[in-house]
Amino acid sequence: MKRDLLILTTDKPGHYKSYGELCRSLRGRGEVLPSAPLSTIFACKKLVLIDGDSRHLLLFPVVVLRALMGRSTVFLSVRTEDFLESRIKSRIKKTLVRLLIRFHRVKFISIHYPSFNIYEGKLVSRCIYDPQLWDLPFIDQSVDFPPELQVSPGYLLVLGTLNDKRCKDELIDALPELTEIDIVFAGKMSEEDECKITRFKNIVSINRYVSDAEILGLYKRAGAVYAFYDASVMRPSGIFGRAIQNNCPVIVRSGGYLDDQYGHFAKTISISAISDLKHILKSSDIGFLGLDGCETFDHSEILRSYL
Repeated sequence: MKRDLLILTTDKPGHYKSYGELCRSLRGRGEVLPSAPLSTIFACKKLVLIDGDSRHLLLFPVVVLRALMGRSTVFLSVRTEDFLESRIKSRIKKTLVRLLIRFHRVKFISIHYPSFNIYEGKLVSRCIYDPQLWDLPFIDQSVDFPPELQVSPGYLLVLGTLNDKRCKDELIDALPELTEIDIVFAGKMSEEDECKITRFKNIVSINRYVSDAEILGLYKRAGAVYAFYDASVMRPSGIFGRAIQNNCPVIVRSGGYLDDQYGHFAKTISISAISDLKHILKSSDIGFLGLDGCETFDHSEILRSYL
């Protein structure tokens, strides 16, 4: 049986499944799958490819044939910045996308709004705000609290895999100066890093996969969220976006991508170095907050129009 709408995600770590579920919610129907046979991909009436700037570009021949048969395909790109690199792989991807968007039935949507708006019609069809800045009204908002969370509301939340892109070494080195506030690390980390952070009594370590419901619970009780990335990271952050939706102050790198794109909005706090956290966390502006005054970045109707 021919599917009306097929939404392909991926088994890679990240927010891909969440984006797929969002597309189904916005369209009101559709099947979300991590993979499907080529015959199914070719035959469906409309196809949405969530890993649009990576693995799903391998479907280039199938997408071209679909376009020639009058069948629509939408690519969603979460790492469009890769196209601007000089690597051969990046140049090949960019060439494929430029060829694809020449077809009326193929659209390429980037979540790099507004930084990639200048490439609309050239490298992407349209840019939208990262859905994780506005998606909560359209997806399951079940809330749960990790059993390890035995601290009062108002903590600094460090969410996600602890790695070099999150400036982990700089953060760990700063912990001796951050003992006056509870800090919750939630997400996978090495045993070595966990040993380093749990030496301090104000640290809560949730070193495991954290469910979507638990993540929302962690945001609900956070006083501030850590979204300080290495300067080389030039893309939106789901951690940042969900913090904004939950009205949490967010710590970002001064002059970094998030600061450049969203630094003028309320709740975004820019620092030059993690050592500055000690002074920021003592500020009266940081604390347990309600939902009044949330910023809105809602591009749901734009994305819906392409589905």
